[in-house]
Amino acid sequence: MFGNLFKKRKKQMPIELDPEQDEFLGLAIQEYNQKRKETHKKYDFDKQAWSFEQDTNVFQLLKDKKVIYEADGQILGS
Repeated sequence: MFGNLFKKRKKQMPIELDPEQDEFLGLAIQEYNQKRKETHKKYDFDKQAWSFEQDTNVFQLLKDKKVIYEADGQILGS
């Protein structure tokens, strides 16, 4: 049942990108980092309490024990 779960994975070879792909990936990473920074600033993630209810898959941000943001969520890994 869990045989594949604990198998050692093979190391992947580095991927060679052409200059266009490299530029695209660089710009995508910059955009992601900027949006992440803006979101953290807007919702003050580092100072907010949060909860995730696995039965309903609802994620909540809390401030002073009140819900300030709610969204559908999903656990991707543990």
